[in-house]
Amino acid sequence: MTTSPSLQTLFLPLEQGLIEARTPVLFLGAGWNSHLSAIKDHVHCWQPFFPAAEKLRAHGFEILDDIPESGAYGLVLIDLPKQVEEAQFWLAQGLKLCAPDGMVSACAPNDANGNRIQKWMTELDMETDATSKNKAKVVWGKRPRSKPAILDEWLEFGGLQELESDEGHVFVSQPGLFGWSKIDQGSALLADEMITPLAGVGADFGCGYGYLSQRILEKNVGIETLLLIDADSRAIACAEENLMNVQGGRTIQYYWADLSQKIDGLPPLDFIVMNPPFHIGKNTDPMLGQSFIKTAAHHLKKGGKLWMVANAHLPYEKTLNDNFKTVRVVIEKEGFKIFEAIA
Repeated sequence: MTTSPSLQTLFLPLEQGLIEARTPVLFLGAGWNSHLSAIKDHVHCWQPFFPAAEKLRAHGFEILDDIPESGAYGLVLIDLPKQVEEAQFWLAQGLKLCAPDGMVSACAPNDANGNRIQKWMTELDMETDATSKNKAKVVWGKRPRSKPAILDEWLEFGGLQELESDEGHVFVSQPGLFGWSKIDQGSALLADEMITPLAGVGADFGCGYGYLSQRILEKNVGIETLLLIDADSRAIACAEENLMNVQGGRTIQYYWADLSQKIDGLPPLDFIVMNPPFHIGKNTDPMLGQSFIKTAAHHLKKGGKLWMVANAHLPYEKTLNDNFKTVRVVIEKEGFKIFEAIA
């Protein structure tokens, strides 16, 4: 995993002496950059995405479990995400945690909020400077003397939200998670169309906030243990809350992990359900879903079943047939295909 253009640009003001790394430093959306080595003992890193967090750990950095509730940081660095409410939430969190004489510096690609940062910081009553490189923009400014009027609104809109399913269940979600503001159509279709019962020990690969897990636990009393696995630690936290009252004596375990690779410590699985991701940033990348399929095949028992939903146009059939004994399309409907594959 190479350093992204956004991360390279974020560190330009520090490298060029335009701003000072006043300690302690908080890094939201943290990612590896060689400049971090100079402030390693003074930087607190928060990164909810497992692969990026693992790269930081490999360089000796600890990862915060969550954004701190309080703090007084001399510098807050933010590698902004592309989802608007999420990005504004990170900016608001950074400003809230900034020391009275501290500074916030945020960066994003030009086509994914980079051209909005200066406007957003102005709305937060900050006087700003900026520079651009690598098709990304970094903007920095000091904390304003008084609390911006819009701060609480951004903190509320970017925090935990409630949404209700057609079945009457209320789920906790958050901007930035997959399908955070709705019940995903593909996941709902998969839950409706699974016609053979699930039993034993299984997993939800890419569980998100837990909608699909909740549905299959409700429909399949034979499930003894269910493992919920996702690369986003915030999704895992939401899923834990959403499944708190549906266990019924069954074992539910949660894994923060990268499903594009084999996972150490998983038991052999009787079944896997999944609605795999197929985007990296703004780009469609079928290889991500294909890697999920290969990981699923590795972790299933002989005769174990994979139930999967995917957009009908995505090229998954060959990977399924290469890795599973039998594969069938259960239904093609509403732009989706549902597969049942047996290991």
